[in-house]
Amino acid sequence: MITTDYTDHIDRFLSGQMEPEEDQWFRKELLKNPTLEHELIFHQNMKEAILEEDVLMLREVLEFAHHNYEQRKVKEHPAVVRGTKKRLLVAAVIAAMLATGFLSWFIAGRNVSNRQLYDMYYKPYKVTMNVRSTTAAQDKLLRDALVLYEKGSFAEAIPLFEQVLQKNKLNHAASLYSGISYMELQNYHAAALAFQRIMDVKNNLYIEQAEWYAGLCYLVADNRDKAVKQFSKIVARDGYYRKQADEILNKIK
Repeated sequence: MITTDYTDHIDRFLSGQMEPEEDQWFRKELLKNPTLEHELIFHQNMKEAILEEDVLMLREVLEFAHHNYEQRKVKEHPAVVRGTKKRLLVAAVIAAMLATGFLSWFIAGRNVSNRQLYDMYYKPYKVTMNVRSTTAAQDKLLRDALVLYEKGSFAEAIPLFEQVLQKNKLNHAASLYSGISYMELQNYHAAALAFQRIMDVKNNLYIEQAEWYAGLCYLVADNRDKAVKQFSKIVARDGYYRKQADEILNKIK
């Protein structure tokens, strides 16, 4: 049996580079190929983990570099020290930090609030699945909800997700995306309850995502004990979000 390599298709799908015809074909493949859907979610998790780490590091480095630049007293031609010279200074600071190992110390040693940590690590989960519900009615409800979710219409999407869950409380996709919708509306209690529904059922496709976002809900709500417990569980699982969870633990313990 010949196994199709979908890696290039997955990369183009996640980066939004597919032509309409290819996108339509790929979504049809997802409908009939659970293995492909799992692989897509895997790639999405890996991409998010890398991006979140890079964004956090870049944000901290540039903030530090900018501060050092502003504090530096330039005696010769101060009026012209801008543009290229400023970029060179930032690059030099970054290079020096990387070379001396100061970057790791700087990031680990910063005292930030739980809200700041949340803002650094939170990113809404991208829609990476196709609807494969048990009935046509549920299928349409979930599809409509996901369309609203992708548009950022979270308040309108939530009632549709809830209707799906009324018909099938084990629809973990609906629970996940409704939870993130609540997070976008800053209703972290309702979001945590949605993620808990997923975590109550072991060995499902979305449990790692649910654990991660639940931990962020506890973090931003200043529920330190629950946050520590949740992120410790993620570290012990050694899954997609292990490194980010460990970084947060190092800051809040």
